[in-house]
Order: sequence, then C-alpha cells, then structure tokens
Amino acid sequence: PAVMITGLQLFNRPVSLGDHAGGKEILKKVISKTDQITLKHDQSVITLEFVGLEYSHTERTTYAYQLEGLDEDWNYVGNQRTATYRYLNPGTYVFKVKASNENDRWSDDFAKLTIVIKPPFSSTPWAYALYITSAALLGLLIYRVSRKQISLRKRLKIEKAQRKHDRRMAMDKLTFFTEISHE
Repeated sequence: PAVMITGLQLFNRPVSLGDHAGGKEILKKVISKTDQITLKHDQSVITLEFVGLEYSHTERTTYAYQLEGLDEDWNYVGNQRTATYRYLNPGTYVFKVKASNENDRWSDDFAKLTIVIKPPFSSTPWAYALYITSAALLGLLIYRVSRKQISLRKRLKIEKAQRKHDRRMAMDKLTFFTEISHE
C-alpha cells in the first residue's frame, strides 16, 4: 500500500498548520504535502505519524521506517504508526516510511520528509568568525600590554642605574670634600 505521513509532534505536542516556534512558522502546508521542515537545534525531539492507504485489513498492514543520516537500515515496527527520534544533532536527515500488505509484500514506493536541524549560533560560521576575531584581538591586546611592560621595565632599570650613578657621584663628592676639608 501507499504510505502517507500524517502528523508531526515536537516534544510530544502536535504541530498544526501555522504553529510558530522561535518566530518562524514550522509547517506552511499540511505535513502530507510538505517536502522539508526546518527546526532549531532545541527542537530535536520529533515524532512522526504515518499511515498506509490500505483500506481492507488495516490491522495487518506493517510498517518500516528509516532516518537517513542516522539509521543504517530500515526499522521494521509491525503495525506501529509512529517514529520518535530524540536529540538529533544538527544536520540534514531524510525520513522514509514504507508499508506492506497482509501478504507481507513491501512496496518500493515510500513517503519521505527532509528534516533540517539548524545548529546553535555557537556552531555557525559567523560564530567561528567571531571567535577567531576575538582571539586575534585578545592576542593583540596581550602583545601590546606585554610590550608596554617590557618598555616600562627597561625605563625602570635605566632610572635605577641613573639613581645609583647619581648616589655614587654624590658619595664621591662628599668623600672628596670631606678629605679636602680634613686636609
């Protein structure tokens, strides 16, 4: 039998046409007519509902689904009509579902839905550019502060040497005048 995706849930709450999350509309069309959904990284617990369009012996219809990008093979789930995925990493996935009739003949035709999970801002190219710029600015700041400290140390050393020299000259003068006056 042909298969159709009939429902979408986020965190076990049904998503209806026109529902918004984070200022963006999740479904612009009904789920059965939607080819792709885009979710934020914190919307990563997804339940998809599906049904086989077999009207006789519906209790004998069995299903298999696969999430390309995560599942390596088909998950054969009997007559269960939902698939739940938790904490998906950012990326692009393709959910596929197929059904078999009471004779256990699987259709080559399947329903599919592309799911895009966006990364958090901290993992985007803009964030990496910000990190690199911040690190460069911090490095420049550290370089300039260390150069200034080195310069101050040199000046302090020169001033110390000058004071030591001045003290020695004063002592030499004092000694000279003391000897002259003593003579």
